[in-house]
Amino acid sequence: METIIVHECVHCGKKFVQSKWLCPKCHHTEFEQKKISGRGKVYSFTTIHVAAKEQAHLTPYTVALVDLQDGVRITGRIKEKVNINDEVNCVANEGQLYVFQKIAPTEV
Repeated sequence: METIIVHECVHCGKKFVQSKWLCPKCHHTEFEQKKISGRGKVYSFTTIHVAAKEQAHLTPYTVALVDLQDGVRITGRIKEKVNINDEVNCVANEGQLYVFQKIAPTEV
């Protein structure tokens, strides 16, 4: 399982995948980088059947919003068919593009 690097506000603890200059929750400017688990649940998803030329070789693929166990919601690509609340693990980070894999029910 791939870990995900987040930026955590040292004042309020809010976590972000993207770096920020200012915390939108408490307006402080100090952040620490932390590694968090890439395990989470599918919050929402859509399946892409027609993609731009650069991603055409991947179709069909699913883009999903994933709620990670550590309280961060991120967008990622999933190769398998998924449903809302399916458990997934981050298996790769391809330059800020997170790739998830569905967890078999026996692994949950």
